[in-house]
Amino acid sequence: MRRYSGHVALTVVLIASGLTGCSSGNRVAESIAKPTVSSSPSPTVPPSAVIGPDGASVEITLSKMRVTATAPAGVSDPGVPLTISGGPEATGKPFAAAMAASAPASITLGSGLQPKQPIELRFDLSADPELAGAFSDSVKPVIHSGSGADGSVIDLIPATWDPATRTVSATTDHLSFFQVVAADLGKVVDTIRGVLLPGTNSGPACAGGSRLTVGSISYTLSASRPDAPVTGCLSGPGDGGVGVDFANNSSQFYGITSSPPGAFTNPTPLNSNDQLAVWLFGDKNGLLTPRAGGRLALPAGTTSATINADVNPVALQLNSILTGLGMLGVDGDQLVAVFQNSRSAWDCALTAMNALQLPKDAYQARDQYGGVAQCLLAGIGAAGGPISGAAGADPKYLGDVVHRTGVALSLVTTLPDQFFANIAGAIGEVTGNNHLQFTLNGQGPTAPARSTGTLQLSVFHSRTNPGDTGVELAPNHFQLSKTKHDGTFWVDLGLRWKTDDGKGLFSYCTEQTKVLDSGGGVVLERKQRLATCDGGGGWDFQLTKPGTYTYVVDLQGEPSGSAHGEQQFTVDP
Repeated sequence: MRRYSGHVALTVVLIASGLTGCSSGNRVAESIAKPTVSSSPSPTVPPSAVIGPDGASVEITLSKMRVTATAPAGVSDPGVPLTISGGPEATGKPFAAAMAASAPASITLGSGLQPKQPIELRFDLSADPELAGAFSDSVKPVIHSGSGADGSVIDLIPATWDPATRTVSATTDHLSFFQVVAADLGKVVDTIRGVLLPGTNSGPACAGGSRLTVGSISYTLSASRPDAPVTGCLSGPGDGGVGVDFANNSSQFYGITSSPPGAFTNPTPLNSNDQLAVWLFGDKNGLLTPRAGGRLALPAGTTSATINADVNPVALQLNSILTGLGMLGVDGDQLVAVFQNSRSAWDCALTAMNALQLPKDAYQARDQYGGVAQCLLAGIGAAGGPISGAAGADPKYLGDVVHRTGVALSLVTTLPDQFFANIAGAIGEVTGNNHLQFTLNGQGPTAPARSTGTLQLSVFHSRTNPGDTGVELAPNHFQLSKTKHDGTFWVDLGLRWKTDDGKGLFSYCTEQTKVLDSGGGVVLERKQRLATCDGGGGWDFQLTKPGTYTYVVDLQGEPSGSAHGEQQFTVDP
């Protein structure tokens, strides 16, 4: 597997790790008509030169193009041959944005060695007016390369176009086949704008309704904007809770949060663009992807909830860039593998993307890309190098993906300001239903009517003991016994209370009963929990001293509410 030196690590290149990885679902199909690129027959004996003290240089002409490879001193051990020949036959465009391409050239060092020093490549297109005339402000040169005869490991190398000499130059520290490609970046920008601007394709329909009964609770879901592109329906997840199924008919990403918090799930499988966005932005609760659905499951026992759906325009911007870069041959599934297997890449991209703000103009857009690149430089390392912290995949392979993606994005960042203004302008047109709110209300079975009356307290002669136990002279007026019991005169009394209308005050309540003497001292204290709370008491006790007393009842309702009642009574000697 090849490695890359730092000189190809353009600052803008590294942003690709945080902003790239085009999905197969959104990528422009590469099954368009592909012109066959033919090369002139290579010489019977390919040009070759032996590495000497000053290096070596070899040259070949392939189909109107003269290719020169110059190796510096120290590129390899002296005496090792440097050979150039025609590369594998190119049967079509290397990627969708390729406007034109040269014949491929193959360069080898010895029997498959890789150079110790970078090798300079020069492609003279003076005799190829079609390819040389393709380059402009929006059509840029890039070198399409790869490892192995079949080109199974694809790479891109930055290149420079000199219109005066009509040559393309590049530097490489790995050897393989090399093909000059004219990349139509204006087409890439058009694709990015197409993702940002509202589309006409419809998304899924909401299958449920706004009313649902789970157990004994009847739920109703209402939306702040019934005509919004995001709709919600109620569903029963089967665990006693309630779920809300969302359908998004827009090109926007919506962040979903709720109170109380719930568990948000996306449908599977997601395309790689959406999957990457969900990983980056779905950490707080959930991310509803464009023209797709999702479910929020609320905890069992939830009777009310507020659910917010807020547009995440940065996720939309990410999706647009991924889609555009897909036209430059960046495979979104491969970039997903980078984030799956590299913690440093994941942490850095997450930090950078969550701090990202939408650019207001072309200058902000360009500066923003460079800022993210600096973050990724610290998180990943030199462009194209092995990614640290990788697990479950070859770190060199992950580095290949980052490098290829980085070069693709570096091409986009070389565009004139008007192209960045087009992107910023499209982002500015992303308006509309940026904040939506759904309200869930649940109601249990209708409770019986509550009492609105007061407490009626009664004190009576209970006669709980045999013999002389005192006497009731009048309501709330008593007299101690005439005979002693265990050397003491007393009166047997009972305490009761009820509501004056016979209805309950609460579903449940706690009764606190006290009997106070004339000085406020507590002579009796009882406590009990009651259902319905339409009556209580039931306490029997004895008083042995004459005087004026007060019977006090306090009720504490569940979950709230209270009631209070008092009744004064007298005991004579």
